[in-house]
Amino acid sequence: MTGSSDNSQEYEDLGSWLSYLAAHGSAMDPVVRRRVYLLTLAATLTVLWLPVLAFVLLTEVTYTSKFSLILPVTGAGQSLNLESIGQATATSTSPFSQSSVDPKVNYRAIATSKPVLKAAATLADMEESEFGKPKIKLVDQTALMNFEIQGRSAQQAQNKANALHQALQHRLENLRRNEVEERERYTNATLDTFSNKLSDAQQRIVEFQQRAKIISLDQFKDITLGIEVSLREAAAIKARLNSVLAQSASLRNSLGISSAQSQGLLTLQHDALFQQLLDRHAQAGALLAENHARYGDNNFKVRDAREVASGLRDRLHERAIALGVSLDQSTALLEALGRDS
Repeated sequence: MTGSSDNSQEYEDLGSWLSYLAAHGSAMDPVVRRRVYLLTLAATLTVLWLPVLAFVLLTEVTYTSKFSLILPVTGAGQSLNLESIGQATATSTSPFSQSSVDPKVNYRAIATSKPVLKAAATLADMEESEFGKPKIKLVDQTALMNFEIQGRSAQQAQNKANALHQALQHRLENLRRNEVEERERYTNATLDTFSNKLSDAQQRIVEFQQRAKIISLDQFKDITLGIEVSLREAAAIKARLNSVLAQSASLRNSLGISSAQSQGLLTLQHDALFQQLLDRHAQAGALLAENHARYGDNNFKVRDAREVASGLRDRLHERAIALGVSLDQSTALLEALGRDS
């Protein structure tokens, strides 16, 4: 071993010497070597564990209290029906129905605001600086808010959590109460405006009743209803008259007939039986023309078709006379329509 020590001194640099020690060992006494190893291990463990022990021993123990809030996600609505008056409805939409606004952010801002923290510190019998701020986590796609608050003991953490919850609820109740009061003031102002307008309208009605000598409101309603019905009937009669005059003028212009003939034609046009006979006469005339072109003048099909058309023509004249149209007028009208055989 002594020779190896002498040989190690021959190496010039520290790296070569360490390589030699790793390969051949040293001439150190085993007892000394064991002490060196133990001291090295103790120094390494001290360097590693001393900060950990210092943190564990010197850091103050804290306790965390957690709770969650579930925010309302649905709206509320009210409906009131009053007989002979009408219906009143009131609705409040859910704040979560708008994708651009997240109400949880507003709740978090309220929970960490100075008034809430100051009120919570007062409830917990602590200074505001000692109370601290809670940690609030917003759960995405839900209506949950998770709260965490620390204390030096489990009881203190629980008390701080309860105080924070009470202060937050009290603050929200005050905000809701202020909102309700503002809406109530606005509603009362609107109702006062409507009440003034209603009073003015009632006063004008009374003045009109005095001028028109109307005794009761029912009498006024009956008169108004009678006038409305009369105006509607007059308008309907005028519209029908204009329609008849327009049809008569159109017929005279298109068919080149007189005014009396146009009136007779309107009468015949509104008669269902005459129109059926007219359609059958037209079909018979078409069949007669087709058979005449195909078989000639003396064919039995042509004679039968001519007899059918002639019979229908006689029935058309009879129906026209029954409706108050003379034979001459009906003949002229059939000729104007191009239906005469």
